[in-house]
Amino acid sequence: MKRILTLILCLGVLSAPALAAPPKPKGKPSPSAIPSEMPTFQNERIKFGEGFLKKKDYRQAEQEFRSATRIDPNSFAAAVGLGDALYGRKLYKESLDEYMRAMRLVRPTYAVVPLQAASKLVREGKMMQALTVYQQIAHIKPAAGELLNKGVTALQNGDKTGAKKAFTEALKLDPDYADAHYKLGNMAYEAKVYVDAIAAYEAAVKAAPTDGLIHFKLGNAYYRFQTVAPKGDKYAFYRAWDRKTRDAKWASWCTNKAAVAYRQANKLRPKDFDILYNLGVSEFYLKRYPDAIAVLQAAVLVRNDDPDAHTYLGNAWFQKAHTIKEYNKAIHEYKVAQNLDPKRFELEYNLGQAYMQKSKLHPESDEFEITPANQQLYYAKGAAYHKTHMLEETAKHFEIYLASAAASKNRDDVTKMLTWVKAESSRTVQSGHGSAGGAKPGAKPGGHGGH
Repeated sequence: MKRILTLILCLGVLSAPALAAPPKPKGKPSPSAIPSEMPTFQNERIKFGEGFLKKKDYRQAEQEFRSATRIDPNSFAAAVGLGDALYGRKLYKESLDEYMRAMRLVRPTYAVVPLQAASKLVREGKMMQALTVYQQIAHIKPAAGELLNKGVTALQNGDKTGAKKAFTEALKLDPDYADAHYKLGNMAYEAKVYVDAIAAYEAAVKAAPTDGLIHFKLGNAYYRFQTVAPKGDKYAFYRAWDRKTRDAKWASWCTNKAAVAYRQANKLRPKDFDILYNLGVSEFYLKRYPDAIAVLQAAVLVRNDDPDAHTYLGNAWFQKAHTIKEYNKAIHEYKVAQNLDPKRFELEYNLGQAYMQKSKLHPESDEFEITPANQQLYYAKGAAYHKTHMLEETAKHFEIYLASAAASKNRDDVTKMLTWVKAESSRTVQSGHGSAGGAKPGAKPGGHGGH
């Protein structure tokens, strides 16, 4: 009986007509009717991870980002977040690996050059330097990076308006994008709108405080800022200064701000000649001569073929000088600069000034400038001949200077000094002693280098 019923039931099932598909429900299905999407879980994990990063709970942040990575191994945000968490835990090798993985996921065309530099650092075993570069690139939002590329292309094609628009749009997406701030700063600097350049470079420095080049450019902008009268409430102090001393105070204020930026750049890039040179020149104009000497000596150790660096180093020694040995150091630097640039006739004036000041000092025995040609005179007259010798050197260099076109600006002053030098030399020879009569002529030399 059971078999018959089973057979009938089976036959009934087999012979039943096909049922129509159930109608699709109208409207949006309720959440319980559809499965939750993977990206939702992933985004939650990333948000939780970012929250833990802010609290500096790096272990918990690591767990959240690892969960997000398991859900979606191709998540750029999860890779960067995991790199940040590992960095916070001081697991630097693992952090570097995650940042590098993030770069492989997006292959950023907006960071080709720094990535090449970072890869080289990795090959050279400079892990921490490479880590810094990868970390900075990893925190660029890819969409902002593409806008930066667009701006660079526009700039290369001469479309400054389009470039500025692209860089500005990039900053709307990523307000901490150092390179976008930096490029806007460069555009403002080239347009000589230094107040805007300073604002952009300062934003870039805030976003990338370990980038020495940005600090250097900020210093340049501050140094050039002294050439214009500032406007706006931020610089109200300028208008409050006395008109007679305002320009000098403003130049000093700007130069000091430049020096601060250059010093920071120098800490980050201690062997960069341009940074050392500009810092040394700034210290010179701030009348901090020992600091200027120290920095410019470091500059010429990096690169010994720049006549401006040797000229400013000579100027710094001249301004600091109180002894014959210090004046000799100034003279040495002027002669090095002269050998590098024989047509720099301004140096004849500086050399003349240095020898003239030396003529007023009483030398120690080891400070006599004895040569085979003058040794008998030095032995016979000692300090008396020292003065005559120095005055002769002064006259020689002033005469060469006056014969050059460089003397057009101060020919009358140098001619008066030369007349005094020759008269003093004649008196010294006649009297047979080395006392220096008369007032100190002339001014100390200024620099002929520049930023």
